[in-house]
Amino acid sequence: MVAWYGKPMPPFVATHWLNHERPAQVSDAAPGARVLRLDDGVIRIVGFGWFSCPGCQIALRRVQMTLSQLPKGVEVIFNERSMGAFNGVFCEPDEEAEDLRKWYLERKHLTFPIAIWAPVKDSTPGGGLLPRESPLWRALQISVGPTLYIVDGRGIVRYMGFGFPRFDATTTHDPLRLALEAVVRERDARQAQASTQGAQTTATTVATPPVSLTHQEQ
Repeated sequence: MVAWYGKPMPPFVATHWLNHERPAQVSDAAPGARVLRLDDGVIRIVGFGWFSCPGCQIALRRVQMTLSQLPKGVEVIFNERSMGAFNGVFCEPDEEAEDLRKWYLERKHLTFPIAIWAPVKDSTPGGGLLPRESPLWRALQISVGPTLYIVDGRGIVRYMGFGFPRFDATTTHDPLRLALEAVVRERDARQAQASTQGAQTTATTVATPPVSLTHQEQ
């Protein structure tokens, strides 16, 4: 899992999207799957978990309570893995995604993006059916919920950990918070440097005197 530090996160793929428009890039991982680009300049806290995980549900509530305290230009997105059923009842992918939509949006009133991996089910050697494995979860070797990553605006993984802090005065030394603040400072410094260089270039261009014409040219 830590081998991804300093590398681009694998393609962020899901089949259903809540509080987020469906990305344009199509994936062949499953019917209806789309890929969200993570190199768009937005710093993201990317969470992974599933409906029946108690710790994941606690983390999602904390995320909702914390949104207003996150630095500018930071977004949270949660990647939910299909279980092939909802509350123990076998269901089709679209049915499961709709049940999750009702739970997260109508009952829990979550407002941040949630990407759901609810794919087709594939046959097993024993004659059963299992939801197709998420290539993103497989690449990251996700086995604990909630697992959290910080991905910078270039799509590079900068942090990996578990659980979500409250982001209040009691979490001053939380590893996720410290890592996020460091990435934000780095982004702000880079933007300030680019702005200064742009201003200097403009000033140089304006200050360049016009070429005088010779008497013959006039």
